[in-house]
Amino acid sequence: MPTWPELQSQLQALRDDVPSMLRETPDTATFFDTFAGKADFILKRAPPDMVESVHTELGAILRDMKLADDGED
Repeated sequence: MPTWPELQSQLQALRDDVPSMLRETPDTATFFDTFAGKADFILKRAPPDMVESVHTELGAILRDMKLADDGED
């Protein structure tokens, strides 16, 4: 099982890939399918005690890229 630093490295790589994924996908649905596939790969490798942290980081990636609502009005 990967350590938290290894998961962080994978999450950072995913974050770094988002701009090119946005350019290369024809529509929003395709982007989210691609993102979800990559996120799922990371989540499946995460130890149970780190899954919530990975979910939090994935949400932060989407919010930082203005792809998800931050929940604030």
